[in-house]
Amino acid sequence: MRYLITITSILIALSSLTADEIEDNPLSGGYIPVGLRGSAMGGAQIALAQDFSASYYNPAGLAYIYKHEVTGGISVFSGQSETSVGGSSPSSKSFSAVKLSHIGYVLPLLAKRGGAAFAVGFSRFQTFDHSANFSGKCSDGTEFDAIEASDGGMGALHIAAAVQTSKKVSVGASLDFLSGAENYNWDMTKYNLEDSMITDSIISDKITNAHSGYTAKIGLLITPSKYFAIGTTIKFPSYISTDREYIQETIVDYTDSTYSSESPYVEEYDISLTTPFQFGGGLAFKSPAINIAADVSYTDWRQMRYHSSYLIEDNVWIPENYRAVLTLSTGMEFTLPFDFLPIKIRGGYRYDPLPYKNQTVLKERQFYTGGIAFLIDKKWLFEGSVVMDNWQKSSDSSCGKISEEYKITDIMIGLSYRF
Repeated sequence: MRYLITITSILIALSSLTADEIEDNPLSGGYIPVGLRGSAMGGAQIALAQDFSASYYNPAGLAYIYKHEVTGGISVFSGQSETSVGGSSPSSKSFSAVKLSHIGYVLPLLAKRGGAAFAVGFSRFQTFDHSANFSGKCSDGTEFDAIEASDGGMGALHIAAAVQTSKKVSVGASLDFLSGAENYNWDMTKYNLEDSMITDSIISDKITNAHSGYTAKIGLLITPSKYFAIGTTIKFPSYISTDREYIQETIVDYTDSTYSSESPYVEEYDISLTTPFQFGGGLAFKSPAINIAADVSYTDWRQMRYHSSYLIEDNVWIPENYRAVLTLSTGMEFTLPFDFLPIKIRGGYRYDPLPYKNQTVLKERQFYTGGIAFLIDKKWLFEGSVVMDNWQKSSDSSCGKISEEYKITDIMIGLSYRF
């Protein structure tokens, strides 16, 4: 049993670095920008979004859409991790995925004081796709090699509406039904155990999460002149319910070429929680040749709360594990006014700190973005964007300091039609 206790302690030390925090709170990490324009401009859209993506950024912007809009896009997601344990040589791992980015429809409506619109559609805003390899040697001489991998994501079905209350002011609201899934795997092999009769031992964890929930957002957009816009949003707490199946299996190989396999440990349980309020604000300068936007949003993750009976007592520890974060976004868009094919060139930056307090963040999460769009026949808009994300963190374990670095590239392409 001694070797099994040692293995389990390492398993807990390593797997808790990423899996527990992100899985228990699926909205606190793995953010990916929404919409082709927003993703190319660092997500700075609170005062600028006037397409379907306004349902996500600021629903008040929908009031300035005067034509029907149909839009859709896909995401080509790829990344690479580099990890080390206790000063060991770094291990690299690559991962990739191709998934739906968004699909939506905007219906303009008649209004006495200007524009009004209704929108419905889906946006994917979180990803769980990643893979990493952890290898090292513990103080007792044992060695281990582990692979962590997960896939899946979170998205929202938006139902949003907006209206201009005056020529310069619009208000909007959205109701979002959240859904998502994650398949998480952790496989670790341990060598050089104290028991000379054992060659190695393998522990395999499989976690399947099915997420569902809802939230709402209200927004205000003020345009004091045709060149400037000011936007504010309040996102209400999201209620998230997770159905989880956890399976752990242990296989021990002996020196006499025999092996033993314990019956898999299987557990099914539910996790329910609410996330904090999120407050956002944005400024935008608009002109036919150039658009410049900047956003700021504040989320105090210390206000997150569990509602499952067996987790309620853990609420007192949330401030010890999470922190408040301030997210900053900025972006620019240039229009090349070619008569036959107007072209929009976009770029942006997003500073989006990880909310975890119990880890040492060596490099905060940052997004560098860019994109291009072609307006065809004044009705079709073909867009492409690229988002590059890079961050680094470290934490302690019984086998030494664990460092992780992730470099991610997300390429999105989409098509919109207004009529």
